[in-house]
Amino acid sequence: MRRLLALVLALLPLAAGEARADGKETLEAARAAYYSLRREGLASFTCLATPNWDGILAERRRTDPAAADKAYKTLSGLTFGVEVAPARRAKVIHSDPPGGFSGTDKEIEALKLITSGTEQTLTGFFDAWGPFVMTTPIPPPTAEVTEAHGLWIVDFKDGKTAVGQVMRQDYTIETTRLTSDTFSSVIQPQFVKSPKGLLLTALQGQYRPLPTGSAVSLQLRVEYQDVTGFLLPKHLWVSSNNGRAVTQMDLAFSTCQAQRR
Repeated sequence: MRRLLALVLALLPLAAGEARADGKETLEAARAAYYSLRREGLASFTCLATPNWDGILAERRRTDPAAADKAYKTLSGLTFGVEVAPARRAKVIHSDPPGGFSGTDKEIEALKLITSGTEQTLTGFFDAWGPFVMTTPIPPPTAEVTEAHGLWIVDFKDGKTAVGQVMRQDYTIETTRLTSDTFSSVIQPQFVKSPKGLLLTALQGQYRPLPTGSAVSLQLRVEYQDVTGFLLPKHLWVSSNNGRAVTQMDLAFSTCQAQRR
């Protein structure tokens, strides 16, 4: 309760007794506190990404085992790959099973939706994960930094988007808020301390279109593997809720290759 109160107070306008910090020095220290693949010398990496088809088809298997077996045979022939580099959007590709999709029009359409949904999940994950691990979640030195109630409050503009971060004294980000004319978003990341800095292990967030729109919530959790000295994703769990349906997926990353600069 005490920490929650401190966070709420920190988000209020500056009051008497709150100190404006040395922004450049604080942000440089914060940047150094995080694990960064770019700083470690990564140029890019590639992985195969394999969804847990058994999990996706679990409900169908309970109601129609034969149809689930048929779908599993087709889906297991799909191959997904990702190519990721610092400061670039991840490239996600897939190859269809030999002979393509077969079945009724409804079955083919369902399989295509699963394929596009997997691609969107991978793209969305790397969009969210990249700033925390590939590059840095810390803004440039021009950001405004204040110290309030034992927390660092960081405010800056990214184009037309206003960004506000709340960091603990050890530079762990508790909350990031993004607001523009078209959307508002809140991101709450979680980290572990690796030998080379804070490493993102989980994230929950909410996105709402403006001026009106239904909120979409997202939760993700990620495990890592060591690939030639780089910490890269090994397993990903994702859950999203758009107010109408909950979507869950877990994927394993394998045969990863990393290229150094």
